[in-house]
Amino acid sequence: ESDVVAFKYAGDFYGVAKMLVESFQGHSIPTDGLIPDDRGYSLVDTYGCIKSPKALIVRTRDISVFDDNDIEKFSVDTLRILETIAPNINHLALTIHGRYLFPEKDEIMIVRKQLDSIIKTLSKGDAPLFLRRITIVEIDSEYVLRLQIGLEHYLRNYGKPFENGWGFLLNPKYVGAE
Repeated sequence: ESDVVAFKYAGDFYGVAKMLVESFQGHSIPTDGLIPDDRGYSLVDTYGCIKSPKALIVRTRDISVFDDNDIEKFSVDTLRILETIAPNINHLALTIHGRYLFPEKDEIMIVRKQLDSIIKTLSKGDAPLFLRRITIVEIDSEYVLRLQIGLEHYLRNYGKPFENGWGFLLNPKYVGAE
């Protein structure tokens, strides 16, 4: 249950973002406000369709030209936008980007690229001031287990795992906090 969940809009909605649109439609909630405006994003109420009360939809390049650099840009843009429009949030949820777009690439490396961009952006202070938790969400439990195993050593460089094994507490020196 995050304060905001962020999705990409890459010329259309895909994956979990598409599920949000379908949920809105199933509850007769207008979806026209979901498409990012001229600023490149939209922040909308979710009306209880998902556990987060707000959804941030960030415009990215079209899915046909979306590449692994766009994964990094999406994470950076999301944090910077929220720094401006929602500086008091504590918890952000993001989906994993790239797994289905780049099946020929190492899935762990794709997620590391997303995590690297998040850590770099946090270390620069380009994020909401009170942000304390970022949750990366994924609906495929087998994929989550592979990521946990594949990312454990990498994330230990930045912090320590939670006792329940489902996350890491990052060391503040790596994310710009004191």
